[in-house]
Amino acid sequence: MGINSSGNWQASLLAKGLICLLFLCGFAAGGYVAGTAFHDPDTCWLLAIGQKIVEQMSLPTVDPFSYIGAEGKYVVYQWLTELLFYGAYKIYGGLSLMIFVALVLITAFFVIPVNFIADTRKASVACFGAVILTFIASSYHILARPEIFSYLFLSLTLSVLLHHRQKLPENQTLGHLKWQLPLIFLFWANLHTGFTSGLIAIAFFGLALISEYFFGKSKKISLTYIRNYVLVFFGCLLVTMINPYGFGLWQYIYHLFFSPFNPHIMELGPLTPDRLKEFTFYPFFALAILAMFLIARTLRPSRYPVSGLYSLYVSIYVIASGFSCRRLIMFANICLLYEILFLLQVNFKDDKKDEQTSEAIAEGESEPVENMGLLAKVNHRFGELLAEKAWIGILLIVSGLGVFLISSRVIPPEIPQSSSGFVMPAKALDYLRKNMPEGKMYSDAQYGDVIIWHLAAKGVPVKVFVDTRFDMYGDELMSDYYRLRNCQKGWRKLLDKYQFDWIFLPREGSLSERLCKSKDWSVIYNDKVSVIFKRSKPLNN
Repeated sequence: MGINSSGNWQASLLAKGLICLLFLCGFAAGGYVAGTAFHDPDTCWLLAIGQKIVEQMSLPTVDPFSYIGAEGKYVVYQWLTELLFYGAYKIYGGLSLMIFVALVLITAFFVIPVNFIADTRKASVACFGAVILTFIASSYHILARPEIFSYLFLSLTLSVLLHHRQKLPENQTLGHLKWQLPLIFLFWANLHTGFTSGLIAIAFFGLALISEYFFGKSKKISLTYIRNYVLVFFGCLLVTMINPYGFGLWQYIYHLFFSPFNPHIMELGPLTPDRLKEFTFYPFFALAILAMFLIARTLRPSRYPVSGLYSLYVSIYVIASGFSCRRLIMFANICLLYEILFLLQVNFKDDKKDEQTSEAIAEGESEPVENMGLLAKVNHRFGELLAEKAWIGILLIVSGLGVFLISSRVIPPEIPQSSSGFVMPAKALDYLRKNMPEGKMYSDAQYGDVIIWHLAAKGVPVKVFVDTRFDMYGDELMSDYYRLRNCQKGWRKLLDKYQFDWIFLPREGSLSERLCKSKDWSVIYNDKVSVIFKRSKPLNN
């Protein structure tokens, strides 16, 4: 006899309400993505390079959009993302690309973790709450950039690992894990450099097992299993070499992650005390506090789970990473989510009354269900509804509808969309299409992005000085760009050093103000958003 037949209509109604809430979250998340994902001009050069790959049917060996070019070998390390983005764009322009981005994000933050809840049916309500909190904590950085695939594959990696962890120590065979993880990293390494976060996560799991074996009181994990897991880890590391650049990708990643110019990039900065006052980061703090609370509650001698040290190790690491670099908060949120899911499952399993009730339900007995509290009944019924899997298709459909509604009625899917941080210089671009100045150009880096997509990729004969591919240009060039952009010492000499003939800048800014007052430069275009300067007299070579 089931819950409904026992007359427990309240639990059934609440569980169905949670399913409706899930769909509402998907619809709202789709609409939110439609309103924010194109705020970053980086999407422009991603599409332009994807177009170039399709046109050439090969990866570019030199940068096609800058007259300066890459420092050393040109590495298109996100080539698969650029190809997928351009392919999605070709279907129906910005709208189809926006829907594609939304579906990737919804899958990463809702489908994969909620599917884990459906498979376990334990602490379903609390786990679902953690999923919603994680999306809210990550919503400040929802952009159409290659990171979305790292969110997707990190979520998939941790989900696969979490399913495996639940079977320990009774089942110490790697099973599907030995091919699932390498397959994930094979694709991930060609999409985004965030695959390194996945490698760090599975490395921490191995470290936790080794720590528990050599320093723990009970030897629940065998050395044979640990050895096999370490081999899987090195297998994942090895398949990341299967990319167009082989080991050269890792060499480039080192330069990318440890560039001296990185401190000048705002999103790579730490959570300073003034940032701690911003509401944006409060959900991240809540996730961190919840994870540490559950760890403290779980790692007691009577409750200590196998691989429990992994929760401690990885949570401390990702929380510290999030505080040291704001861009890493998104990765930290996903890692914290899966540890919270794991710890909630452990605590649920360790409750003997709930465990006996679950076993009785599995055997078809009705009496224990009657003895369950309302929350426990809702957990069970919610898990049953999720287990039917029909919700996945419905969730993706309503998410797409959310994108369509906002894109068609509120915010058009223009690339890029204007925001508080960036205003699209649309009128200036129209002017340049008809009146392109001759010679070398200096522009704001984000303006370089829009020039690449809206002018260069459309056949207009123009190349940029720099854009937001800062890692490509090298530290010396970007240092000069930063000095000139902020009118620091020697900025006038840099104008002559690089022999700029015309300059394209936002209307507000220190360099724009200085050039407006200079006799060496004259304004040839000006509106409320941007300004274009040209040399008043030729350079003396």
